[in-house]
Amino acid sequence: EAPTRFFKCTKCGHVWREYE
Repeated sequence: EAPTRFFKCTKCGHVWREYE
């Protein structure tokens, strides 16, 4: 399952991946 979007927290720098 390839990630479709990336979300980065500008406060902590953590990156989440969203799958669709």
